[in-house]
Amino acid sequence: MNATTGSICPHCNYHVFLSEREIFLNVCYVCRRYGLLLGRWPNPLEAKNMVIQLTDEQISRVLFLCNLIGAIYYSVPQPPKGVGMAATSDLEIAKIVRASLEHENDALLELGALLR
Repeated sequence: MNATTGSICPHCNYHVFLSEREIFLNVCYVCRRYGLLLGRWPNPLEAKNMVIQLTDEQISRVLFLCNLIGAIYYSVPQPPKGVGMAATSDLEIAKIVRASLEHENDALLELGALLR
């Protein structure tokens, strides 16, 4: 059977092939990624739920929330570097960031809701 543009992926029976690579491999990007990550093909419901359809406004909000969370990490002062200090300093930074993120819990909840 020869795959053509517009063919549906035989693994999930949901996604349409969008590129020459997908046609050549006879698998859609979502199934290929899912198969590589989990070592098995997705069922149709899993394949359908792997793609998040966001509006432009939602994408803008996701980027804003990610920048807000990233700014917390970059605002933490870095401890001095030294031999044998890497593990300890990483833990200290993680504690400070976690404490700071507790104050931004609403942003984390909103981001989680957008990405579900």
